[in-house]
Amino acid sequence: MQKNSKLGLLGKNISYSLSPKIYNYWFKEHNINATYNLIDVETIDSNIFTEFKGFNITKPYKETILPLLRDVSLEVKFIKSVNLVIDSIGFNTDYLGLLDSYKYYNINFSKKNVLILGAGGAARALIYSLANFDCNIFIYNRTPEKSYKVIEDFKDLKIQEYKENMEFDIIFNATTLNFLEILSQVKFKNNREIIYYDLNYYHNKLEDFKCIDGLYMLLFQAKYNFEKFFGITPQVNQQLIDYIKTK
Repeated sequence: MQKNSKLGLLGKNISYSLSPKIYNYWFKEHNINATYNLIDVETIDSNIFTEFKGFNITKPYKETILPLLRDVSLEVKFIKSVNLVIDSIGFNTDYLGLLDSYKYYNINFSKKNVLILGAGGAARALIYSLANFDCNIFIYNRTPEKSYKVIEDFKDLKIQEYKENMEFDIIFNATTLNFLEILSQVKFKNNREIIYYDLNYYHNKLEDFKCIDGLYMLLFQAKYNFEKFFGITPQVNQQLIDYIKTK
């Protein structure tokens, strides 16, 4: 991609997004003449490919953009959701960001019971990221039919539907709801060893529990996007963290 590119984040009601700060920080660090803006729209159509050669995608268009793409990468065929488009080809780097975050937080999945709250694009990327871990995956969604579809699509992983009052070691929030809101809809055996991971990158403090938010996932997937845009792997370091946390 040319280094005088016009890039952005496609979504709806996304004024909160940290993505412009992240990418513009890396543009300056690597002397790249490019811009990254929010593409906050009510609807999408194929005109988006004319204006932007490359862009990221967030809610609610990660799945609805699929029919507009001329091709998708291998992982998208499983995940059925994209977060990156280059020249009208769809990719998903969310699962790569998740894998890096597991290493960063040193999460052990071996023989663990993992509960995923949600059955949309984020949940699918999450499940794809867990494919090579020896863990037991359970899924909950307010609309059970969506859970059944995910279970069928990932049948090789033998995902099970959530059952009340089970013991879980790791609970992921892959919905757009506040973690406390979605947790109020499920019943499970509570203990202080549960790891709570919210894919949203704001902290929902859960008293006395270990809670991870999605900030590092966001940064790591952005790293892979930047690499696809420009062939350069930027650093995710404390200087970047400090910068994006300033107003």
